[in-house]
This record gives sequence, structure tokens and C-alpha cells, in this order.
Amino acid sequence: MRKSGRTVAIIATVLAMVLGQGSRDGFAQTQGRVTFRVTTTSYGGKYADKHVGAIWVEDAQNQFIKTLKVWAKKRIKHLVKWNAASNGNKVDAITSATLRSHRSHEVTWNCTDVNGAVVSDGVYRIYVEFTEDNSAKSSGKPGKWMVVEFTKGPNDQTVNPPDKTYFKNIELIYTASGSAPPQLASVSGRVQDSQSQSAIVDATVTLLRNGQSVKQTQSGSDGGYQFADIQAGTYTIRAAASGYQPGEISVTLQAGDALTGRNILLDPVVQPASLQGKVVDASNQQPIAGATVQLQVGGQVKYETRTVNDGQFGLPNIQPGTYSLVAFKDGYETASETITLADGQQMTGKILQLTPVVNGASFSGTILDAQTGQPVNGATVQLLQSGQVVQETQTDASGRFAFQDVAPGNYTLKVSRDGYASRTESVTLNPGDNVSGRTIQVTPQQTADTTPPTPPRNVRARKLGN
Repeated sequence: MRKSGRTVAIIATVLAMVLGQGSRDGFAQTQGRVTFRVTTTSYGGKYADKHVGAIWVEDAQNQFIKTLKVWAKKRIKHLVKWNAASNGNKVDAITSATLRSHRSHEVTWNCTDVNGAVVSDGVYRIYVEFTEDNSAKSSGKPGKWMVVEFTKGPNDQTVNPPDKTYFKNIELIYTASGSAPPQLASVSGRVQDSQSQSAIVDATVTLLRNGQSVKQTQSGSDGGYQFADIQAGTYTIRAAASGYQPGEISVTLQAGDALTGRNILLDPVVQPASLQGKVVDASNQQPIAGATVQLQVGGQVKYETRTVNDGQFGLPNIQPGTYSLVAFKDGYETASETITLADGQQMTGKILQLTPVVNGASFSGTILDAQTGQPVNGATVQLLQSGQVVQETQTDASGRFAFQDVAPGNYTLKVSRDGYASRTESVTLNPGDNVSGRTIQVTPQQTADTTPPTPPRNVRARKLGN
């Protein structure tokens, strides 16, 4: 039975629809989709990092097909190569103003031309151009540009060219209509303050693979971020925000994964505090020179200085927190109080009053090596009361130390020196006491012997008779 021409045409049309193909001028026209990604980097032009740029498509005969993205307005004329190819055609293109910094770009193309018709199968080229100079007013040469080529047809194709000098993370994915779409993944989470857990808004969140940026976004009003349409693999997600230290996490995505709750905690940038003040005699308000001023935490000295001739002292670059502020000098009772320094606080005018010791005691002695009996030079000797340093000195070449004008009371004597185990003893001083000749032995610390053992000498075995 003979079919009419109309019937054959209908059958051909239906087959083309089933196969996802049409025809124009006798060429196959597979429907498909292209996703193209690239990251631009500065070449140090006159206006860097400000730049204009464009991404567009041409066929194998260098015929313009369609503009996909343009970031330029007043300076669009400086895109020499794009203007020559497109004659300024921006139909269906994503457009924006001049960019102030370089970044990652992602565009899609539905394989149609400026008239909306599906283009014929064959070789096509994605071009990228940008410039940081007034190219059109100087030599007329284009700025930096590159091209990626692929074949449009019934078969999917992925192109990953190596990085170029000014173009990184280049990827082109072509998916033919009717073929199984690639199983892509997604990941989302929040950017938060590590201390308060509050949301950090407008943080820059970057998805990296092998150290190269793949995608970038900003955190929302709830600190949330999301990356979709990601190929399977291991990635680093890095977040940065003003006032915070950058932070990052690592994620491994399988095909089809939709990971959530991948939160990134950022530590606030700490602004150091400072403390300035004066130490005076409580009896007459006269300045005390040479007094020791310390900030302690749990009895450990974190910051220390001494007063100058007018009794003034200063401690810069202090980590914010709560401290015991301690001041002492021979002939005076120790003064101590608790202070809290906030982030960036500059506390000034702090007055510390030391009360002169009445009917004070003296205490002296010698520090010796417990193994050799030799004097220990340069050992730190402290008198502590309720965990606070009251007086502090160092031994001389003969191992001697001495404290004068010590207020009566119960103390802990602490001796420390590099290479020796610390030693503490209890000391009670009564009014007017003059305790001398105290001998304290400190034990050297044992160091591990790292000398390798001597290998055994060769020994020749001798066979013994029965």
C-alpha cells in the first residue's frame, strides 16, 4: 500500500520528536543543554580589579550564534572581540554592570540561536572575553580571551580544559535531550558565629575542588547557603566574613546526594585590649617606681610590667577576658583585684594603692642542686599568698636569694628553673622576723636518652662437638 506524502511527513515529524531531533536545511538538530563554568583572574590592568566581560557562542565557521552573558554598560565598547562577533547583540543574555572583582561565572545555553531556533548539530565554541583596560581606545586589540570547543549531537559530552593564565576551573557539560541527565548533587548549611551560634549574613561562601573555586555565593539573612547541580566528588566549602576568621569544612558528595546541615562556624576576630594606670603609696599617694604589675589567670602570670619613675604602667595587646590584677614591691603589701577587659577595650587611669609593710620580716637562703650540692644560679624564687605572688626574685651566682620587708603571715615559697623540677615549701613569718640561712634543694629533671643502642658486634658461631 502506497502512503501519501503527507502521511510520510507526519511520521517523520513524530520520529523526530521521539528522538529529540528536528531538521533544518537537511541537518540534524538535537535538542540539548550546555552548562559552562569559568573563573576569571586579574592580569593587573589599569582599572584592575574592575573589568568588563562577555560569554558567547559561535559555530565552527565563526558565525555568531548567541550571547549568553555580558557584564558591562558604559564600557561595553571595550569588549573588542565580542563586539566584532555579535555586533552588540544581547538577545536573551544575562546582563549586569562592570564587575569590581573577579569571580566564577556559570551560564547555560539551550542550543538555540537569537531567533529561538534549535541550531544544527556540529562543532560549537564558547568564547569568554574580559578586559581591565580601555582596549577600544588604545590598540583596538581585545582583552584576555579564551575558547572551549565541543560537539553538539546525540551524545553527551564533558570538556575540562586545563587552567589558563587568566581563566581557571573551566568546565563545559553538554547533555543531549532524551539522554539520562547526570546525577548531580547539592549541599547546604549555615554560616554561624562560633561563640553565639548566631547567623552571619552576607558571608562569602566558596565551593572549591582541588583548591580551585567551582562556585561562589553569599549567605542569606539566616546565614544559609546552598550549592546545587554539583558533580560527585570531594569539595572544600570555605566561608569568609568581615570581623571573622575564615573557616572551612570538607564534604564528599555522591551522585544524587542532597546534603543539608553542613554548617560553618567562624571565630570572631579578637581586638586586643589594653590597660594603663598608676601605682601609689596608700599612706601618702606618692608614686611608686619599680613596682611589679601582673595580670594573672588561675595564679599563672599572663602579662607583666613594672612601673616607671612616676608610678605609671601600661600593658598593651591583652587578650580580652577576666584577670587578677596584682601589684607588689618590697616593703609593701600586695594589692590584688579582679578586672574584666572587653574586646578592644582601652582601660586607662587605673590606680593601684600599695600599703607599706609595718614591722615587716625578712627571709633569705640558698638554692642548691640536689645531686651535686652546687648553687643554682638564675632560679626564680617567689613568695605566694593565696595563690598570688607577693614578692619575686632570682638567685645570684652563689644561689642566694633574699626578701625584705615582708608582711607577717603564712606563705608558699616556690622555686623554679629550666632543667629542674619545681619545688614548694611553706613559710611562716612573724612580725620582725629575720629568717636566714634557709637551704633548699632542687632536683634536676631527667631527660630521655635518645642515643641509639650500639649494634652488636659480629659473633662467629663455633660448632661444638658431641
